[in-house]
Amino acid sequence: MSTKPDQAHRRADLYRKGYSITVVWHQAAINTLRDSELMMTQWDGRTDFGEMRVAKLFHKPREIGHSAFRFDVTHDGRQVWRCEDAEFTNEGVAHEAVRRLLTLIEMDKGARDDWA
Repeated sequence: MSTKPDQAHRRADLYRKGYSITVVWHQAAINTLRDSELMMTQWDGRTDFGEMRVAKLFHKPREIGHSAFRFDVTHDGRQVWRCEDAEFTNEGVAHEAVRRLLTLIEMDKGARDDWA
């Protein structure tokens, strides 16, 4: 998986023990957050970190889940990201990404090495 250079600043990747989480920010317009969306994707394997990705020749990551977080403003003026029936602050989305990565690692019971 690769990103265009102009999208690089709108993407964050987490990796550990053979699993990755990618969060990509899609902004519909440059001057507003209206219709903005964060796509959080879970991967079996290491996502593409550019030149650091030697293993991509041997193992392509496989998508194992994804979620859309849509920007919204609550009735009391709080800015949140909504996903299904939950709402998250910016920090909450970051915590959710880490939580999902740790859950994947725990379910694997440590059977993988860190280079998958």
